[in-house]
Amino acid sequence: MLKPIITERLIIREMTAGDRLALFNNIYHDHRVLETFMGEYKEDLSEVNIQPFLDRLAKGQYLYAVTLKSDGTCIGFIFEQKRSEDHTEIEMGYAYGSAYWGKGYATEAFKPLINQLLYEDGFKTVTAGFFMQNTASKNVMEKSGMKYDYIDWKSVPYHYKKQDVVYYRIDKPGEKAPHKHRVHV
Repeated sequence: MLKPIITERLIIREMTAGDRLALFNNIYHDHRVLETFMGEYKEDLSEVNIQPFLDRLAKGQYLYAVTLKSDGTCIGFIFEQKRSEDHTEIEMGYAYGSAYWGKGYATEAFKPLINQLLYEDGFKTVTAGFFMQNTASKNVMEKSGMKYDYIDWKSVPYHYKKQDVVYYRIDKPGEKAPHKHRVHV
């Protein structure tokens, strides 16, 4: 079970089956989100299967729902993408409903999670990537203390073309994980 993180405006908690509607509304039924978040548009809630997400939790992966402290509304998600075989480096991703963009929620959630991963959970390096045109994610990463690492040119097929993915990283002071340019599955 993942430890909740509480900030000034948010509660970042483990995803549950009850987050299915929020996953639909904020991610898979939001065309703006799907411009830079890899997923297939869903027309109806019945098309969203939350079980694969919950299976990731059962395997010990990080998967958080980001909720508003004021009313419990789930506005987005933070999730583990990959982890190095030696468990020193972890790649995280996130997605928020477009109705919640530009309000500082992504940084407010991501920054304390990075601190938890580095200072409580034993990782030496946290990485994250974004499609080059997604400057909002770049800003979130920079405001969270991450620094540019490298670009994986034309590496990810999405929207009928190969996307350039920019990677950022943050290392625990004095304990930098070996630089691999890619985290192993």
